[in-house]
Amino acid sequence: MADKNQVLAQQILDAVGGEDNLVNSTHCATRLRLVLKRSIPDAHKKVAAIDGVVTVVENNGQFQVVIGNNVGEVYKSFEALTGDNANADLQPESENKGTIVNRIVATMSAVFAPFIYILAAAGILQGLLIVINLIAPAFKHTGTYEVFNFISWAPFTFLPIFIAITASRHFNVNMYIAVACAAALVSPDLTGIVSKIQHGESVNLFGIPLTETSLYVIGVTTITISVDPFLC
Repeated sequence: MADKNQVLAQQILDAVGGEDNLVNSTHCATRLRLVLKRSIPDAHKKVAAIDGVVTVVENNGQFQVVIGNNVGEVYKSFEALTGDNANADLQPESENKGTIVNRIVATMSAVFAPFIYILAAAGILQGLLIVINLIAPAFKHTGTYEVFNFISWAPFTFLPIFIAITASRHFNVNMYIAVACAAALVSPDLTGIVSKIQHGESVNLFGIPLTETSLYVIGVTTITISVDPFLC
């Protein structure tokens, strides 16, 4: 017998026109975010009336279903029904694309929304450490501070990999290629090269001197190319 999350996922999918009308699906901390091929006139009302749905928001080309903290489980059931976004390579009809600005915002949302709560939690932890240091300055020199400090910075350190994963899923390209390119930005070897440059040593790429900025630009450009839908 299907559990409540499976039932909810099936009801939402049916209300928005089924799998054939789905372009892409992601989720954030509380919302199931869908991109549809075409608008269904009464989809908003039908989905909002489903038991387990808080409300529905249509914004920036996305059909956002507010579910709550259990959205992750509902998304797993939804993903199982749709075959891991089998229609993600399809593009929505022109009338549903909106302006270029809206499409850019929708893309940024799809890329950052899945892990934004992780960055928020890391930021809160950093804030707590700052407050504790103001109250007890000696705390900064303890092992406890060092452990929690590197934990709070870890999501930001590996942010390029998070972006590579979500961007590759959004554009429906090879995730492993994107992650491999992003991993270069967090590689200890890159830190070593940057350290050499900072100490005045010359590091060349095909005879061209590298700087700290150029290394990062090369990495970001490589990730961008690797997830470009027109190249895959």
